[in-house]
Formats: sequence, structure tokens, C-alpha cells
Amino acid sequence: MIFHTIMISPSFKRNRLIHYLTLIFSVLLICLFCLSCKNDASNVKQSKEPVLFRVCSLDSLWGFLDETGKEVASCKYYYVWDFSEGFASVRDTFGLYGLIDKTGKEVVTCQYNVVGDFSEGFARVKNADGLWGFIDETGKEVITCQYDYVWDFYEGLAQVENANGLWGFINKTGKEIVPCQYEDTWNFSEGLARVESTNGLWGFIDKTGKDVIPCKYEYADDFFEGLAAVKNTNGLLEYIDKTGKEVVICQYEWVGNFSEGLAAVKSTNDLMGLIDKTGKEVVPCQYEWVGIFSEGLAGVENTSGLWGFIDNKGKEIVPCQYEDVWSFSEGLAPIKNTNGFYGSIDKTGKEVIPCQYDDVRSFSEGLAAVKNSKGLWGFIDKTGKEVIKFIYSEVSSFVDGYAIVANSNGLYGVIDKSGEEVVPCHYKSISYNRVVSNE
Repeated sequence: MIFHTIMISPSFKRNRLIHYLTLIFSVLLICLFCLSCKNDASNVKQSKEPVLFRVCSLDSLWGFLDETGKEVASCKYYYVWDFSEGFASVRDTFGLYGLIDKTGKEVVTCQYNVVGDFSEGFARVKNADGLWGFIDETGKEVITCQYDYVWDFYEGLAQVENANGLWGFINKTGKEIVPCQYEDTWNFSEGLARVESTNGLWGFIDKTGKDVIPCKYEYADDFFEGLAAVKNTNGLLEYIDKTGKEVVICQYEWVGNFSEGLAAVKSTNDLMGLIDKTGKEVVPCQYEWVGIFSEGLAGVENTSGLWGFIDNKGKEIVPCQYEDVWSFSEGLAPIKNTNGFYGSIDKTGKEVIPCQYDDVRSFSEGLAAVKNSKGLWGFIDKTGKEVIKFIYSEVSSFVDGYAIVANSNGLYGVIDKSGEEVVPCHYKSISYNRVVSNE
């Protein structure tokens, strides 16, 4: 094998070195730029909408404050409602309704008898003649007030009632997609809407108004997980699929909707259990009540009036030994023992927070509100440590880092998780509202 030796001149080496240094510097600049873009994107992603609170002043007028206590909309309204898609309905002292934006500006002056929340870019309004229509975000009446009643837009359609008391659906241009011919209608669920015909029987239509399942049932519920509970004219309860096929015929007094593959049912002896989508009793009808599953467990009440928790196989994970239980949140569930004291358990049934309080709320953002024997509220963490002192007559759970509190005089304010009053307790009432983005 022959090796070739290549002689490199000093000037060539110097030029190559400059070239490499320039290349490295350029790569570093690109990396720094990309990192900056990533951080900017992260900041945009993590930036949250402003937290707003509806507040009632001592002279019983309503407005909005932000989380710093700054007045966003002055307390001059008879009442205000939550923000939705960037706008809030307000009622003035003359009883007329309008809309304000997040800065407190009246984008729609108070001129309507009712203004509803924005939904899918439209808000329902009622005029002085008692007729309903819709306005857009500029306040323009895009669907004239002509109906006896309307509901919010949902999945592109809104339910409307005509002067004859019959219901149908319109789209966002105001066109009647489903003619007003039904005694009653409900919102679409999983692509179908239940409707009641003028002869009092129920069926299902699609978004074109086509009768997918004829109106032949004494009653029908919405579709959940592909099945709907219906009651036939013989009084029997059953589950049907979206073709109208009877999937499960039930011999129960009452049936619920499916969630996570299970539905609650009540037998003729008034006891409750759970069935799967084949109709099999996964949990026998042996409980007075079966609650909703939360974090994999559901509260159940036995025939002795005591509560515990089961899993989705029907296994009693926490024995029925408590006077009351609440749903799991952040791995813990509030309980009330037979002596009337409150605490919290984990999913194994271990009492993480001993039953020593007069009341306990669910954990939210790592903290739970608890009430001591003196009737005062404070907050504890998951170890049971007192984080915020017991000095309040009433509190809410923490949401977005803030909780509403009332002092001993019954006046309301807002605290952060350190216990600092970011909004002083100066108000007759406060309720939480986070601005809903219209993006």
C-alpha cells in the first residue's frame, strides 16, 4: 500500500482555519437564533389569558377586576355575566342588556331585553318585541330577531322556535337547515340530534335534517360512545346504535349514559349497578347509588347508607365505611366519617388527611380548603401542613393560582397561594371568571 504525503503550505492552513472558525461562528449564531425562537414560542404557548373576577360593590353594582385588583370594568351595572369568546353580557340599571370587551368598552350598547353568551362567534339577543335573533362580535344583527326563542350555536347550528311553537335548526347565515316542525329538539351529539315529533314520539336526525332513526320512541337520550338510551312504546328501556339497531334490551327501572364503556343502571328493586356495552352487569345492582368515575374510581353507597369506592371492574377498593365521600381530585378524595369529621384518603383508602376538620374541599393546584372547629377556613397541602391560616369565613378552591375569600365581616377579596390578599376584602360578592379566548 502506498501512502501519499501532501504538503500543505502555511497560508493554506491559515485560510482553512479562518474558514472553519467562520463556519463554527455561523453555526453558533444559528443555534442561538433557534434557541431564541424556541423560547419565544414557549413564552407564547405558556402565556395565559388574564384572570378576571366579577365583583359586586357595597352599593350592589357589578363590574370586573383583574388579578392585580385593577378595575377593568367599573362597578356600574345591575349585573354582569362571565366572559365568553372575549365578551361579557352586562345589564344596566334600566334593565337593558349590552356587551363589553376585555378592556371594559361597551361594544354593544345596552339596548336589548336579553343578550346571551358568545358561542362560535354569535350571541343570541332578544329585542323589545320579545323576538330573538343573533349578533356578531361587532354588534351587528346578522340574523334578525324573528323567533320566539333560540339557543346558542353548537357545531355550526342553532335551535330555533317559530311563532307556532315548533322547533328546527338554522345555520350561521340564518338558513333553516332543519325546518321548524318538531315539538322539541336538542343539540347534536356525535353527529345526531334527538327530536320530538308533534305526536310526542322521539327519534334522531342528522345535520341535513334527514330522519336517521324514525320518531317511534316514548323517550330518547343523546348518543354517548356510540349508544343512546331509549324507551320504547311498551315501556322497555334499551340502547340503540346510530343505525337504530337495538344493541342492549334492559329490564331496568332506569339507565344512564355510557362513559368509559360503562353505564349506571337501576333495577326494579331500586338498587344500582353498572353494565357494559353488551348489557353484562359488571357491577351487580346492590348499591343505593353509584357515582361518576373520577381518576379510575367511583363512589358507591351501600344499603346501610355508608360510602366507599369501586374500580371499573366492580372491586370495592375502599370499603363502604364513610358517611359521605366526594370524587378523587389530584389523587385524593374528601371523606366524612361516621363521627361527622372530614379528611381525605388516597386511592388505597389510606387517610392521608386525618378526619379532624368540620369540612374539607377537594384538592386543587396542590391545596385544599379546610374548616376548623371554630368555623374558620384555611388551606393545607397534601401532607396536611397549614399553608394559609384559618382566618376566613368562606373560601373557594384555587383556580389559576387564586382563591376567593370572605373575611369575618362577610366581605370578599382574592388571595394568591402565599395567602397575600391581591384583591382586598372590600366587596359584597366576587365570582371567578377566566376570559375565554376566541381563537
